[in-house]
Amino acid sequence: MGLNVYRDVAGKEYIDRTLACSGELTDEQRQRLLEIAAKTPATNAVRQGTPIATDWK
Repeated sequence: MGLNVYRDVAGKEYIDRTLACSGELTDEQRQRLLEIAAKTPATNAVRQGTPIATDWK
């Protein structure tokens, strides 16, 4: 998993998060894990002030 935090010239922060898995997953399983990652308590707390983009490696 990777995490990068960026700040634009106006000072607004953005987070790009990359998930990884050691096993083979179907597209449906990957999509479901992205949905789960978007709903974690930590994500919800941070998202209130900072946009988060999550993708697969």
